[in-house]
Amino acid sequence: MENNTTMQEMQNPPAADRVENERLRDLLREDSELQRQFDRMVSRSLATARGKWERERDAEIQQAALIRDAEREAALEGREAALRSRELRADALDKLSQRGLPMELADCLRFDDARAAETSLAQVEKAFRAQVDKAVEKRLRGQAPKSGQQAAFTAQMRSALGLK
Repeated sequence: MENNTTMQEMQNPPAADRVENERLRDLLREDSELQRQFDRMVSRSLATARGKWERERDAEIQQAALIRDAEREAALEGREAALRSRELRADALDKLSQRGLPMELADCLRFDDARAAETSLAQVEKAFRAQVDKAVEKRLRGQAPKSGQQAAFTAQMRSALGLK
C-alpha cells in the first residue's frame, strides 16, 4: 500500500483523521492484548519495510560495485593494449634495423597483435624491396649505347674483363 502523505500532513492530520487516531489510542489503552497485537503488526510491517529497504540498498551497492569493477577492467585492458602495442612497436623497430630497412617504415605497420605486426612487416619489406629493385634497375639501365659506339663499347668491356 502506497502512502502519499507529506511530512506536514503527518504532523498535522486532518480533523477526521485526528478523531480516528484518538479512538484507536483509546481502544489500545483499554485492551492490553489488542495493544500487543497492534505492536506486533507494526513491528512486522517495520521489519518488512526495513528488509525491503536493505535488499534494495544491497542491490544498489552490488550494482555500483559491478560498474566499478567493469570500469577498472576496461581501464586495465586499455593499459595492457597500449603496453602490448609499445612492445610490438619496439620489436618491429628492432627487426627493421636488423633487416636494414628505414625506421620510418614502422609508421606503416600494424600493432594490433604479434601476428598482425609480423604480417604487416613482411608486406612492407616486400613492397619496399620491390621498389628499391625497380629504382636500381631503372638507374642501371641508363641510355643504350649508340649503334656506332656499340662495337667500341663491347671491345672496351671485353678488354677490361680480360676476354678476347
